[in-house]
Amino acid sequence: MAQKAHMFRLGLVLLMLATPLSVSAQATKPATFPVPVIGVIDFVRTVRSSSAGQGIIAQINEQHAAYQKEIQAVTASLEKSRQELARQQTLLDPKVFSERRSKFQGEARRLQQNVQKIKKQLDAAFAKGMKQIEIVLAEILTKIAKEKGINLIMNAGRVQGTVLFVDSRLVVSDEALRRLNARLPKVDLKLPEAKKASGDAPAVAPKQQ
Repeated sequence: MAQKAHMFRLGLVLLMLATPLSVSAQATKPATFPVPVIGVIDFVRTVRSSSAGQGIIAQINEQHAAYQKEIQAVTASLEKSRQELARQQTLLDPKVFSERRSKFQGEARRLQQNVQKIKKQLDAAFAKGMKQIEIVLAEILTKIAKEKGINLIMNAGRVQGTVLFVDSRLVVSDEALRRLNARLPKVDLKLPEAKKASGDAPAVAPKQQ
């Protein structure tokens, strides 16, 4: 019985000695992660600064100016109608005045709806155009990474704020921008015509004879 107890204690000692050896072996096992080689880019700035990005912004601004001109013309016509309607309020039959006021309010609502429609159209066109640039830039970054042995590219844009310090030799923004301009110099947007989107100008209420 005593011999069995001695063998049991010996087994416990051996087990206790073996445990730290196992942990030590795991601790000395070489890491499987590669050494990080990091590239840094301001992605949004590169997209917007590219030739295609500047072209998209110019197209949107040009179309917005055309829309704005149409909207101002319709708004001026509406304001003229409103002033004429207010002047005729005491001269018109209440029923006639109510009908003209309802017509004016409907025209004002349509103008507001057209303005909202225009904004959505421009926003959608801008986003679609920029997406094309982003796709090409992502492909370029993949190629740059392979060429330079980079295994991690970080976005250093001000909005993301993911990088606090970086060696300037790691930044690939300028090279990516140069390649992007060469590969995608322009993106043509499909925008609706201003006159079709802004609607017809409302008719001014006739003067009371």
